[in-house]
Amino acid sequence: MAAEQAAYVDNLVKQVKSLGKEGAQMKAKLQESEKHAEELSKQLRMKTQRMKKLEKENEQKANKIQENTDTIGSLRKELDSLRLNKEQLGEKVSAHERELQKLKKIELEFESFKHQLISDSPPASIQLPMEIESQENA
Repeated sequence: MAAEQAAYVDNLVKQVKSLGKEGAQMKAKLQESEKHAEELSKQLRMKTQRMKKLEKENEQKANKIQENTDTIGSLRKELDSLRLNKEQLGEKVSAHERELQKLKKIELEFESFKHQLISDSPPASIQLPMEIESQENA
């Protein structure tokens, strides 16, 4: 029985050593798994930060696009207003140009009339002032 007990104890010692080795291997695998989990966690944090940064950039770009769209809308309204104003001013200029042409025509007619009047009038030497004429008739 002593031999059986010694064999049994020997077997138990071998099992303990085997379990110790397995425990060490499991501990190493656990540490490796924890290290891998930390790396994955770090990558997740970095990607989360990157995602938040990209979301913020996208929001800023969306705001800028909206701002630009609003600016374009107001500029289009202003351009339409300026076009209308230009058209109205063009009409006024045309009316003024027509009026100016009429005035130039009248001026030419007046100059022609004045020239005709001067050329058709008798010489000044034969024209008597009204005072002299009235004295002669009296």
